[in-house]
Amino acid sequence: MSRSKLPGREDQLDFLLHHLRERIHRGDFVPGQRLIEADLVDETGMSRSKVREALRVLEADGLVELHRNRGASIRRISRQEVSDTLEVLKVISVLITDKAIVGCQEPEARAA
Repeated sequence: MSRSKLPGREDQLDFLLHHLRERIHRGDFVPGQRLIEADLVDETGMSRSKVREALRVLEADGLVELHRNRGASIRRISRQEVSDTLEVLKVISVLITDKAIVGCQEPEARAA
């Protein structure tokens, strides 16, 4: 690949973030599992600094924990966080259902 066709810095970060998020969501990494920078560099072909940048973004997203002098690991989710999330989803689903019912009762919706 010619130098002019190499992905830009932002494209590299986007690729790396997409790749890591996909692997996390797929369950390739388990909660508490350490993410070894050197392995991620080998796997993706990205630079160590780009991998570190991606890990910082994933930490901000709440997917990864960074530990000083120990590297990164997949974040564990507490039972309370799961319970809180399910409670929020329950409230949202009720609101969506209410909106759908109101929308179906409007004359324009019945005419369609």
